[in-house]
Amino acid sequence: MDLTDLRLLVNIIETESVTRGGDRTFMSLPAASNRVKHLETELRVSLLDRNRHGVTATPAGFAFARNARLVLQQMEILRSEVSNYADGDRGRIRIHATASFVNEFMPEVLSDYLVHYPDVSIDLQEHLNVDIVRNLLAGKADLGIVSGPVVEQGLTSIRLFDDPMVLATSAKHPHARRTTIRFEEVIDEPHVGLYEGSTLATFMQDNAARLGKRLNLRVSVASYEVMCRMIAAGLGVGVIPASAARRHNRDSSIRLITLEDAWAARTRDLLLRDAQSMPGFAMTLVNDITARAQEWSQDKPVVAAEAA
Repeated sequence: MDLTDLRLLVNIIETESVTRGGDRTFMSLPAASNRVKHLETELRVSLLDRNRHGVTATPAGFAFARNARLVLQQMEILRSEVSNYADGDRGRIRIHATASFVNEFMPEVLSDYLVHYPDVSIDLQEHLNVDIVRNLLAGKADLGIVSGPVVEQGLTSIRLFDDPMVLATSAKHPHARRTTIRFEEVIDEPHVGLYEGSTLATFMQDNAARLGKRLNLRVSVASYEVMCRMIAAGLGVGVIPASAARRHNRDSSIRLITLEDAWAARTRDLLLRDAQSMPGFAMTLVNDITARAQEWSQDKPVVAAEAA
């Protein structure tokens, strides 16, 4: 077998079609079918189940595709590493992260990093935790930053900092002077939150569902900055990561109350598959993210007791 075989089988399994998989690999249907036949003969196992609707992978086919993706990714890393010797530090890093990291954390990190690595391009995308893990395992991302805890499934995990969820209220809210509170005490109140489909919105709706309720989302917005301004204006309460609250509550316009719920104790974690196989310029970014995270962890948000 060769790399073309690997790409072809991955494309066929992803598209569930020999025709479309062959097209992706720039190969005619007869040529693609012939390669699959020879590959199955060589391996002495069936990789595809054929039916009138297309094809699906057999268990052996899924195993083949999983390992083929790893081989193909290693080839990309090889090319990237070798090209660095000829062209300097050139490359592309794909980062999948939760909303708060994309919007709040990464701009500062990347502004410094890209000054020193002008020939490196960054593909930064917002995803939910489960999709970040899945994309790392599928080779669609190089680095992942999640709101933990998550099931790491064999990935290398680097703890960045603790980032608990806190309840934010206006200064005039009846609970404004409390230091701790349970989520169920405010679940029926109007809430301000991030847009539907964001990591935070999904997380909070799940927590409300566990209490047999649906979150009363009065206002949904696009960023934590706007969220804090809406809460300060008295449009509702909101549950927000402490790191975001710290960043947008410098004037203590909102009150931050510790949540007693177990799910409020969250962490921020950096995930990668294999640090040893990553190019040097990517590991430099890993180190930059880790160092900046330590700075964030030492800058604590103002809580209600301190602001009162």
